[in-house]
Amino acid sequence: MNTILFATDLSSESELAQQRAQQLSAFFNAKLRTVHVPERTNKPLQTTPTSASSAAPDDRCMPMETMPGDACEIITRLAQDVDLLVLGQPRRRTAGELFTGTTGERIIRQVKAPVLVVKTPAAGVYRRILVAVDVLHRPADILRMAKAIADVSTHCEVVYAYDSPELNMMVQASTYTMANVSQHMADQHSELNKQLRTEMTKAGLRGRTSPVQIETSPAATIIALAERLDADLIILGSRRPGLKRLVLGSVATQVLSRAQIDVLIVPPTDGD
Repeated sequence: MNTILFATDLSSESELAQQRAQQLSAFFNAKLRTVHVPERTNKPLQTTPTSASSAAPDDRCMPMETMPGDACEIITRLAQDVDLLVLGQPRRRTAGELFTGTTGERIIRQVKAPVLVVKTPAAGVYRRILVAVDVLHRPADILRMAKAIADVSTHCEVVYAYDSPELNMMVQASTYTMANVSQHMADQHSELNKQLRTEMTKAGLRGRTSPVQIETSPAATIIALAERLDADLIILGSRRPGLKRLVLGSVATQVLSRAQIDVLIVPPTDGD
């Protein structure tokens, strides 16, 4: 990881994100660029240090830049050339943003770089990471990102939250016994574990694998697992927003809004 972009709105939430961005900059020996896009301003571009950048630990961190204009457009454009975008927790939606999302949510949907949304103080490297993957949709990208951000002492738990609608059909059909259902679930767990271990080996990521059946919703299952693990970071992928996801919200959006810990969202590649 060579370049990190930190976008700040100068709020208290952004202060937490600034701490994490600086910690990651030092951890990766990466350049840190800090940008502030005011909602409404006619001021010219500024590149002098401000309070948001004066606490920078070393010369890897560039002075904060103030760029008037559309925040979503500017940050999305700047994020094209970085390895990681760091944001503070998005604010709650107003009535006018129910269908479009907040500026932060729109940025997350549009950028092609991984986005780390910071919600907690940066107390050193991440120690316990929950990595949620879909075996059928580019898990390699997510696992490689987990490998990159994890320290040698970090514990990684890789889970695949799956739903098996045929189980309900099997239970309802009189020709199937509970033994049949149990065997089907065991076979499915075994196959998913095998696929996950293969992908983790390719990514060079060490950790445990836990295929888990969805109980209520994918987002609720992921958050419950993170709480059980006492994780300090959730890593998961997003998908390109169709109309249904734009209105109802994707799994990543739901996890982002409900989780109390940091969330790292890995965007889809051009082929997805």
